[in-house]
Amino acid sequence: AITTTRRKTRARKGPLSTAPDSLSSLANFLVESLEFSEQEALSASTKVIKLRQSRGIKVCRPSFYRNAYLVISFLQEKGLEKPQIKKLIYSLPAVLTCRIET
Repeated sequence: AITTTRRKTRARKGPLSTAPDSLSSLANFLVESLEFSEQEALSASTKVIKLRQSRGIKVCRPSFYRNAYLVISFLQEKGLEKPQIKKLIYSLPAVLTCRIET
């Protein structure tokens, strides 16, 4: 996982190392779950955060991540492969905010 805290040892110099916590947290989620590059993850995360903030919703609650996992699982159950899901979410990151009926 990529963190935003500085360490005494040499910190990772990627773009996520200096991102705000909510942004790096969501970006890490995308890197870990869908193998986004750091740049792709930051781009998609920024769009999701702006959307949620414009709606007055707290940026990244634990329930957001649970729902995002449900969205990814739903898409996989419908036959989409990880690269297809990654492309969809990169192009339209608001998909992660969709509600899945369980």
